[in-house]
Amino acid sequence: MKGCLGCLVVAVGMIVVLHVGSCIFTVGEIELSRLKTWHNKRMAEKAEKEAREKARKVEAERVAAVKRKEMEAAAKLKREEELKKAQIKKRQESKDEKIRTFALQELPRVWSVYQDLGSEVVAISNRISDLRKTLLTFGKTPDHDVDFHQICAMCEEMMVAHASLRRRLEDAYIAKCKFEATPGRRDYEEQHRRALENGIKDAAVIAERFKEMRLNK
Repeated sequence: MKGCLGCLVVAVGMIVVLHVGSCIFTVGEIELSRLKTWHNKRMAEKAEKEAREKARKVEAERVAAVKRKEMEAAAKLKREEELKKAQIKKRQESKDEKIRTFALQELPRVWSVYQDLGSEVVAISNRISDLRKTLLTFGKTPDHDVDFHQICAMCEEMMVAHASLRRRLEDAYIAKCKFEATPGRRDYEEQHRRALENGIKDAAVIAERFKEMRLNK
């Protein structure tokens, strides 16, 4: 009887040990599973963060590339515009020099009136600008001022006369070039003569009108 009881105790003890061991193993598996889950989560978060950072860098590089291209395009356009302006200025300077040389040789009186009128246009334009500022400073409206309108009208008349003389000089120069290219052509010779006469007449009329303007200031 005692022997059977002892065997029973031993058996129970082994069952308890096995159960406890099983529980410990199960707890260990659960903890390991938790660790794996936590690790996987951290890895996933890290991967997601790296992916976002990579996407941010890619987008930043794309935006920078777009801005760089825009700046390069703007710089290129600016260079082209500056080159175009320089070419236009150079052509205009060449034209002006040809007209000046021609006028001093064949139409010095016309050139003198043209130069004087041009200087006066610049001077009166500056005075008009100053007068506009003065009127505004004192609360006046330039567009409603009769005297201001009269001064502007006088300046505009002088500008038209100045442009007209310029056209006469250019017409005379072109007629001269045609005559020199075909000296045997009587019609070109006549054009050249008429162009010179027209320039002289216009200059005389404009000079007289210019004189009247000065006297009536």
